[in-house]
Amino acid sequence: MRSTVFTSVALAFAVLRNASAADAKSVTINGFADKIIDQSPKCAKSCLENSSIDNTPCDSWDTYCLCAIEPFGNKVAKCIASECRGSDVVSATSLAVSACSAAGMYEPYWNMPTKARKSLEVAATMSPEPTATINGFADKIIDQSPNCAKSCLENSSTDNTPCSYWDTYCLCAMEPFGNKVAKCIASECRGNDVVNATSLAVSACSAAGMYEPYWNMPSKARKSLEAAATMSPDGSATPTATSTATPIVTPTSPVGSCKRKRSY
Repeated sequence: MRSTVFTSVALAFAVLRNASAADAKSVTINGFADKIIDQSPKCAKSCLENSSIDNTPCDSWDTYCLCAIEPFGNKVAKCIASECRGSDVVSATSLAVSACSAAGMYEPYWNMPTKARKSLEVAATMSPEPTATINGFADKIIDQSPNCAKSCLENSSTDNTPCSYWDTYCLCAMEPFGNKVAKCIASECRGNDVVNATSLAVSACSAAGMYEPYWNMPSKARKSLEAAATMSPDGSATPTATSTATPIVTPTSPVGSCKRKRSY
């Protein structure tokens, strides 16, 4: 009876030991990517997610082997150099080097061809490209804007402008862009909501370096905003509305001293 109990206990420990060994060798992507993907910058995640081990002699879980294989390192490094810039490149590279060092690899820890290493070094010196979620105008003000104006900003397309979608100054300068957004706000909002949305736009454009009147639009669109600002939500006229919005930036110097000129 006692020997049966001991045998059962021994078998249980063996099962647990084997399970632990299996867990140690189980991976989601591979033994390299799994070590660093959670901490990696967003720009590098797809490079790690797609880091195939098919053309390596390594087991999927073997971090050391993957760190040692040049073709594997080459593909991941070239992808990071293409997708990331500046501090993001430094962060992703540092994480990879740390993971490979922890796995027992010798210097330079993360192995790759010289050309790939130089590509990472160059990308690390470059500034990230400007970006925006909607565009450089809408992103600046949508969070603080009244609800009635949000759809106008969400749908403010830059397709018919010469502007880069992230360029706040250019979008503030473009009458057709300002016209569409202003007409939408005048249609959807009333009273203080119009004043608040307009004040936010003017402040954002002033902060971007635009000269007076800061947010450019046809005079007809500006008059539509002025009329909507005097109306109550039910469409009736009200006393002149007063802004309660907190400007993004309040200009502290004459506009002429920070005038920025571009030709489009």
